Amino acid sequence: MRTKQFFLIASLYLCILQTIHASNVPFGLRPDVYEGLQNIVSLMNRSAYDSAQALIVRQLLYQKSKLNKREEYFLYCYEAEIMYYNGLFEIGLTSAQEARNLANSLENDTLIGSAQNLVGLQYMHLLKYKQAKKSFKNAIELLPSVTDKDLYSQRYHALANLAEVFLYQNNADSAAYFSKLAIAEALSQGSIRGASFSYWSLAESQILNNTPLLARQSSKEGLALLEKEEVEDAHLFLCISMIKVYDALGKADSAGMFLEKGKEYEESLNASDYAKLSFLKFTAKHSLAQPNVEESYNRLNKLEDLRNAILERHEKQRLQVLIGFYKGKEELVKAQYLSENQQKEIELKSNINYVLIILMLLTALLAYFGFRSIKQKQHIIKLKYQAQLQQNQAEMEIVAIENKLNAIHTERNRIASDLHDDVGAALSSIHIYSSVALSKQMQGKVVVELLSKITQASTSLLERMSDIIWSINQENGKLRDLKLRIKAFAADLLFPCGIVVIYNFEDADDELALSASARKNIYLTFKEAINNLAKHANASKVTIGLKCTAINLECYVVDDGVGFDAANTTKGNGMYNLKRRVGSLNGEFYINTGPYNGTEIRFIIPLTNISD
Repeated sequence: MRTKQFFLIASLYLCILQTIHASNVPFGLRPDVYEGLQNIVSLMNRSAYDSAQALIVRQLLYQKSKLNKREEYFLYCYEAEIMYYNGLFEIGLTSAQEARNLANSLENDTLIGSAQNLVGLQYMHLLKYKQAKKSFKNAIELLPSVTDKDLYSQRYHALANLAEVFLYQNNADSAAYFSKLAIAEALSQGSIRGASFSYWSLAESQILNNTPLLARQSSKEGLALLEKEEVEDAHLFLCISMIKVYDALGKADSAGMFLEKGKEYEESLNASDYAKLSFLKFTAKHSLAQPNVEESYNRLNKLEDLRNAILERHEKQRLQVLIGFYKGKEELVKAQYLSENQQKEIELKSNINYVLIILMLLTALLAYFGFRSIKQKQHIIKLKYQAQLQQNQAEMEIVAIENKLNAIHTERNRIASDLHDDVGAALSSIHIYSSVALSKQMQGKVVVELLSKITQASTSLLERMSDIIWSINQENGKLRDLKLRIKAFAADLLFPCGIVVIYNFEDADDELALSASARKNIYLTFKEAINNLAKHANASKVTIGLKCTAINLECYVVDDGVGFDAANTTKGNGMYNLKRRVGSLNGEFYINTGPYNGTEIRFIIPLTNISD
């Protein structure tokens, strides 16, 4: 009797414990699933995004049939966050939209609003500001003032994100309005981090509105909050705002104080890479504007070193996340595929067993169903073969993705090297000229000549930076953008010289996509050829042309100037640079000229070598 009482009491105690544990689990989530979500969040907080993604794939792969819509919703939300932090915004957008679809089917405003905030984040970083604003406004309407901070987006997140979009669009009034709303919401929930970042966006909007005193007050209020809770990222951004404010007020000492304060937070291990990069980029420009060329050069070098370190650290993990994502999707498709086939096979066996009872009396029907079984097995073999083909195709696509990422990595390193060399060389020459000009021994005409050289060097640096930025901007990815760039340069250079320019661009496909390398090398080849004829040709008319054939892009510059002896010319590296740029695209370079016979420069590049 006592034994039975003991077991009853123990059972009751276990039931009470389970009830208490279950009460801590959010509504609609089972304890084991909630524990898995907490493990995913823990890995994300340690930046172990590849491991977190692996857990998500495992849950979707092996537990999908057991998951309810709410549990599946949170997995897709976290997958969207992982892709966002790894810069894979297109994939993150797909996951966020999948979460939003699940939330819509559950008809839960809080879930929908939280997913809409994630959708807006992806759109914002894809520079699709119109869609981002629509998503954030929808999130603000749906999210309540207070939610479970561990699982949902907060309304002040959506308000702050909307303010940031307006900042990107230089809409200061709207940015200020939503920043103030975000501050009030964040303070009501005790979020120091959220409120301090919103004070930063408010200060930036006031700087845009040319009200530095208001911006200083907003920045000070943000910094005062940070005395209660240290947030290095917010400190760095608020330091940037304070430097801008004191520059506008003409208080160089105060600006310098916040510059040094920001440098201290810049060295903190808790500051994010994005905040450090933003602070370094701003202070490099700020030092150059002072002007403090040596400090600007040091900041640029530190910025470049940090970029390279971040690239090396993140590229491998980003690739692992991407591979894990595609392998997970492949496994999901295969599992679903095999599950359907197994179900069919089970149903077939049930039918066969049922029929066998009858076929004991009907031999003819036995033969019929036997034949049917053989055909079904052949069909299963065929399906497995098709599944293997799909697996091979997926593996090939993963290899293609790896190759493309490696190509992007190589191109980034090349651009970084170009920027480093051009900026370093130009700044060094400006530094030398300015040092000599400031020397007491230099005066009069010599100082004027040195200042002229400084002007030429800085103008040349601006042109080279403009060319590089233009070539890597994806918005300039079409042939029509290259044509407009060539026309603008030729007009600026040749019109003051009295040279008539004729453009033959009619046979060039405006929608032809060009890679960053192709844009840069083709434009610089045209630019150098036009520069040479402006300096040496003494021409009255020049024809500039682009033509697309079935397999090639043909480019030419023809003038009626004095020409030259191409076989015996020794002037500079002009011809070598032209041939080298065309050769980097596996193109062919031709020049037809002679004394007093004009000059024709023509280069032909295969279409397969100018696209990504």
